[in-house]
Amino acid sequence: MILRFILIYACLSVPFSLLSWGQPDTKVQVPGASPGLLLHPLKHLAFGVAAALPTRRLSPIVASGMAVLVIDVDHLGSALNLPTTSHASHSLGFAAMLGVVMWGLARRGFLGGASPILVSAVAVASVSAHMAVDALSQDSRLPLWAPVTFTAVEIPPLSSIPFELGAVLLVWAVSIRYGRRPAQPPPGTTKPGPGPGCLRQ
Repeated sequence: MILRFILIYACLSVPFSLLSWGQPDTKVQVPGASPGLLLHPLKHLAFGVAAALPTRRLSPIVASGMAVLVIDVDHLGSALNLPTTSHASHSLGFAAMLGVVMWGLARRGFLGGASPILVSAVAVASVSAHMAVDALSQDSRLPLWAPVTFTAVEIPPLSSIPFELGAVLLVWAVSIRYGRRPAQPPPGTTKPGPGPGCLRQ
């Protein structure tokens, strides 16, 4: 489930960033070696893991932590000098699109029997968790309303709180509603099957 989740995530982030074609921003600079270079991805990982903790299941927690890092593949176009926005997928539009696609793929069994609504919630929460970390950066600007507009807007540091809190509450609410309820056994059977909210490891 984890590998498929991450591959789908990356394969959606890259083409979404191409929607910003013709609207380049400042070229992504590769930072030099420094203590902060390692700390930054660790922060993202921690925020992603925290967002999925309410599931109390290993696979969505690991998937969320990795997804918060993988979303940065949307920097690829700008790093290659393409006329695209480097943070295109760091947006509410990408989060919404990602949630719908993940839900649909999970319903069709592409994610190993994982609960569609819970997979969708974790995917959306991981985007919000990533933006929460980025908000802590000095002078953070993100194309929050993409793909309606790829114009970057300033994200104040305090917005990190609602971004991360919203991610945690979303996953928590969905986990309570769908993740712990056992399915009712069909008439004439004696052993209940796994609930619709069950996430396989």
